[in-house]
Amino acid sequence: MQPRSEGRNRYYRISRPEVVHALEALGAISTRPAPSGLVRTHGETELCRARSCYDHLAGQLGVAITEKLEDLKVIRPARDRDYAIGSSGAKWFAALNIDAGALQGGRRKFARRCLDWTERKPHLAGALGAALFDRMLAGGWLARRRGTRALRVTDHGARELKKRLGVEAGQ
Repeated sequence: MQPRSEGRNRYYRISRPEVVHALEALGAISTRPAPSGLVRTHGETELCRARSCYDHLAGQLGVAITEKLEDLKVIRPARDRDYAIGSSGAKWFAALNIDAGALQGGRRKFARRCLDWTERKPHLAGALGAALFDRMLAGGWLARRRGTRALRVTDHGARELKKRLGVEAGQ
């Protein structure tokens, strides 16, 4: 079986349930439990909360926004790892001065599901994800943290995310 690639990762599918059980049993006896007092550093917490993933938004915030965009029918899953514009998508993106139709005609993949490494759920990538991320940065919704991919949601951004998507995004 061919592995499935997503970004820098390769995913393999296990062919039989017996193999899954054997791997789980080996994992149970070969690993120590994680220490209960494990604490993340402030920088690690910020990276998990909101960060750039190449040229689009990732982390808890990126996943939450993507889930809301699906719930509101702005985007919808399509094909293997793609998104398509949903019934209210063109109007929603136009309100942010994003021409989704023009992005669909470009050379780059329009909208992709990018698996988030901290959340293990998809966030929005591709030309549409990059355009949305650019608007959030340019509009002052997000601010880059110096020397890292971590992002900070501004007060203005928290208000906009709440108003437009119902997403609670504190700093």
